Amino acid sequence: METQSPNAAKSGLWDWADYLEAMKPIGAEVLATTQNPENPQDRQDTWRLMMATLAQAYQQVVYADPNYPEFIPMYSTVLNLSAPNPDYLYRSAEIDGNGIYRLRGRRGTNRMTLVSMHSGYYALGNAKPNPDEHDLDELNIAPDGTFSVILSKERPEGYTGDWWCLNPETTMVGNRVAAYDWANEQDSQIGIERLDVPSNAPRLSAEESDRRLKLMATWVALQPTLGYDRIADLAKKGQVNTLEIFDYTSVGGAKGQIYVEGLFDLQPDEGLLLEAKVPDICKYWSFMLTNQQFVTIDWMQHQSSLNAFQAHIDSDGYVRVVISPSDPGVPNWLDTGGYLRGGIQVRWNNCTSAPNPVATKIKLADMRAHVPAETPAVALAERETALRDRRLAAQMRRRW
Repeated sequence: METQSPNAAKSGLWDWADYLEAMKPIGAEVLATTQNPENPQDRQDTWRLMMATLAQAYQQVVYADPNYPEFIPMYSTVLNLSAPNPDYLYRSAEIDGNGIYRLRGRRGTNRMTLVSMHSGYYALGNAKPNPDEHDLDELNIAPDGTFSVILSKERPEGYTGDWWCLNPETTMVGNRVAAYDWANEQDSQIGIERLDVPSNAPRLSAEESDRRLKLMATWVALQPTLGYDRIADLAKKGQVNTLEIFDYTSVGGAKGQIYVEGLFDLQPDEGLLLEAKVPDICKYWSFMLTNQQFVTIDWMQHQSSLNAFQAHIDSDGYVRVVISPSDPGVPNWLDTGGYLRGGIQVRWNNCTSAPNPVATKIKLADMRAHVPAETPAVALAERETALRDRRLAAQMRRRW
């Protein structure tokens, strides 16, 4: 890029105008990859997504420091991109694979906490596949719920505590803190520190600050297209109102987790009924919706996701979920949040089976005839209460 400011030309360090100039063409480039670039609402969805991406970029490539790391929230209702799972708290810390790090904290009572070690970022175009992954439950958890584990290339001499081998190519440690009962489970608390540097952090040099800030344009350009490309791929395959099994393991998905994905395309008076036999044994499972930007439908304001704790299971062992823009009056409503088209994700984590749900498009007026007679009817007042309770429960979790 040609620099715009005299200071940049003189010192090589960019000024404010230079950072903005680098991002100027990105909007049109990203918009061109969307499904409906001429639709005013979809265009505004894209601009909001890009603003969230900009905020995420600052956190991940400017603020994050491998010498003085901390776990930064990577996705949330605010940083809602790349289809975050509403049951997960996503956090990441930048590290140096040649360093020595210690994780300490409290296990909590949440469903599971996965810790993964990655090389590069997909939003910077330098990610390598198949990250290492661990479960906090592998560790020796003390009676008071605390734990401590060292991450390094080699076990420190004389150290007998918990240790995880650190690949020298590792640049980021992430964790997924999964909960079923948002209101009552206690989420894991995890801190990280580097042990082979002085404890007092020095001031950031001008050159290092400039290097990090220049990376933001790359992040903002690539991050949104990861989701758009997935939506486009499903559309190209004809996975509309039908689902397919997809393996995300090589691109950072949780190991042992099977994903089932597809698209919904509905009219205001229609619903998509999904039916699946619940596995006999399953560590975790859930259903959720996204829009066409691969942004999860706001799970705090809408019942856009359901997990094994939240969902109603019929007496025949099936879970039946209705995706629709208006309330069908059944417990397992997945609210599209006003969208008529979007994405569907199902997760089966370490289950004895991973069923691909049968999908049937039905007029909402006829939906009762297609679900078991035992299916409870949910009145408006009951739904209002459930949504208010859901909103409060979501806020009780530490999202940042």
